Amino acid sequence: MTVSITIGERIEDHSGSQPYVTVFRWGDPKAPLFPGDEITGHSNQRHFGFEDYQAFAQHTALIVTLLAPVETAADGICDLEEDDLSVVLRISAEWQAAHQVTPTFESEDEADWHLARLLWFAWWIEWALKHTTHLSLARSS
Repeated sequence: MTVSITIGERIEDHSGSQPYVTVFRWGDPKAPLFPGDEITGHSNQRHFGFEDYQAFAQHTALIVTLLAPVETAADGICDLEEDDLSVVLRISAEWQAAHQVTPTFESEDEADWHLARLLWFAWWIEWALKHTTHLSLARSS
C-alpha cells in the first residue's frame, strides 16, 4: 500500500451529486529534486510506501504536529498555516544537526531519506503560502 501526500491549493466542487474535494497537483521547476527521487520530480505530490510513511512521520515527530490533523480528517485534507512552515523548518534543522546527513534517496541511511522529505515539505509549504489562497495538505492511500 502507498500513501500520497499533496501540499497546495484546496479545490472544492459541490455542483454535482457527489461533492469533490482535493488538493491541486502542481509542479515547479525550482522545487527540490533529490538524487534517487525522480518519481516525485518537481511535484507537490510525494508517494511513500506505508511503512516508510509511518517511520518518517514518527521519527521526525511530524505525526504529532503536521500530520495528525490529516490522519483524522474525514476527507483526508487539512488546512496548513504559516506556523506549520516554522515547525517543519525547525524539525529539518534539528534533524540535520542530530544526524549529519545529506538529503538523498540513493543512500542506505533512512535518515538521509527523512531529511529529503522534510526539505520537500518545507519547500512546498513555503511555495503554497505564496501562491495559494487555501493552503492544504492531502493524504490518500
